[in-house]
Amino acid sequence: LGVMAGDIIYASTMGINIAIKDRKRPDNSSFVEMFKGFTLNMLLHQINTQLEINKNEISFLVSKGNIIDSDKMCKRLKEYDVVHVLRKCPANHHCKHSHHHGTNEK
Repeated sequence: LGVMAGDIIYASTMGINIAIKDRKRPDNSSFVEMFKGFTLNMLLHQINTQLEINKNEISFLVSKGNIIDSDKMCKRLKEYDVVHVLRKCPANHHCKHSHHHGTNEK
């Protein structure tokens, strides 16, 4: 190919760039490029790699008010969408954030 040390190589992919953000730690975020037609497992792998969040720690993935829970939902993500990672509460631990269940309880 004639590529030498120090050469700059440009590559083009048929993918989209999305932001992934940890809602528990707002400073823990990253932009990732995902190939067109990526799957939920591929997204979970990137979250694990980039944010160091294991899929077993994840309660929900949310983008624009939609829960991302299937390959079909991944296909709806567009360039520069933001995916928020909401973590599960640890066992026997009361979360500091509230969950609204449609009641007036406080």
